[in-house]
Amino acid sequence: MSKICSFKRDFSEILPLQKACQLCYEAEKGPGGQTRFVLSCSGDRAEREELCLRGLGEECAAQLVRFLYENAVLLANWKEILTQSLELYMNEDCLPGQEPPGKGL
Repeated sequence: MSKICSFKRDFSEILPLQKACQLCYEAEKGPGGQTRFVLSCSGDRAEREELCLRGLGEECAAQLVRFLYENAVLLANWKEILTQSLELYMNEDCLPGQEPPGKGL
């Protein structure tokens, strides 16, 4: 896999509302036109989740990851928000000359 982009966001400890953690938003390009989106959280409760899509250009993947980062999207709902955002790209023909992406592995 080759990294397309990566953004990190730090959250400070504000008790009792939140604990300190760092969220990392990433996109990677894999074989066969696969794009892997990764959201990981470090801190007391380290977590990592992935979502793989096929047929998605690197520019589109980078914009989607940047959107997640700039809006501080959390692990609880990032896949849903990513999917909805991708639908906006498809409806606006923002992927000229590319196959419509579909869920991969």
